[in-house]
Amino acid sequence: MSNIMLRPGRPTDRGFIFSTWLKGLLYGCPQYKGVDQAAFYENMGSELEDLVAQPYLKITVACLADDEDVVLGYAVTSQDALHWVFVKKAWRSQGIARSLLGRPFKTFSARTAAGDALAAKKGLVYNPWAF
Repeated sequence: MSNIMLRPGRPTDRGFIFSTWLKGLLYGCPQYKGVDQAAFYENMGSELEDLVAQPYLKITVACLADDEDVVLGYAVTSQDALHWVFVKKAWRSQGIARSLLGRPFKTFSARTAAGDALAAKKGLVYNPWAF
C-alpha cells in the first residue's frame, strides 16, 4: 500500500461518494428493495447531503499517493459508528478498508451483506439511528 495514502474527504469527492453510497444502499440494503428508484435517489440524496454536513461526521478517503484526485475508496464514520465504507472493486483485498477504518467501532448504521459480514467479524452492533 505504499502507493496509497489516506486523506480527509474533500468537496470534490462528493460526487463519487454520493454515487457509490446511494447505489450501495439501493441495491444492497434489504429495506430499500422494491423502492422506486427516482423517489429513492431524490429523497436519500437529500438525506445524505444533510448527513455529510454534520460536523461530527468524518469522511476519510484512500487515494493514490501521487495523484490525490484518484479516489480508491472511502469511509464515513462518527465517534463510535461506522456508517459506510467502500473500496473500488479493482482495489479490494489489499487492506484499504482496514486502513480506512483504522480504529474499532461499536456500531454500524447501514445493513448490506458485505456490511453484515464485516460487522460480525468486528463485533459491531447494528444501530440504524447511530447518526
